[in-house]
Amino acid sequence: MNNFDDAFEVLVGIEGGYVNDPADPGGETKYGISRRSYPHLDIANLTLEEAKGIYFRDFWTPLRADNLQPQLAFELFEQAVNFSVRRAVTHLQRSLNNFFDANLVEDGIMGLATFACARGATKRHLKALLVALNGEQYIHYRSLSPAQRRRYGVGWLANRVSLGESYA
Repeated sequence: MNNFDDAFEVLVGIEGGYVNDPADPGGETKYGISRRSYPHLDIANLTLEEAKGIYFRDFWTPLRADNLQPQLAFELFEQAVNFSVRRAVTHLQRSLNNFFDANLVEDGIMGLATFACARGATKRHLKALLVALNGEQYIHYRSLSPAQRRRYGVGWLANRVSLGESYA
């Protein structure tokens, strides 16, 4: 099995099946694929294989995740599915700038400089980078409305923050 297959299996287990929670700004959602992001899809009838294809095309590939360390690839993938590729990469760039003096433009694009810097993380640096990324994730959750935090916050923290650290 490759990194994507493994990462997909873990993440789709967290995202879960069909929900249509009126309090969720994403609206109708299945396997983490929301009506808001994919208004043209029949969300209720979305198959697992279709979701997998979307995850690979729209999240995994733009992150260039096949060429990153598995833990980092998973953390970025998880954040991209939850927020967006742009926000996940911005979190990466900010983390690399703040703790590794990378001097990257925080534009949310996985360009050559960002990719090279991320790929160059040693084992010790990788652990620190994952912690920094989780901090960025927490800060993002903290910026959301109090109503969203009350309704979803415990699940976000328990199921997402620090997940990449445990992924192997």
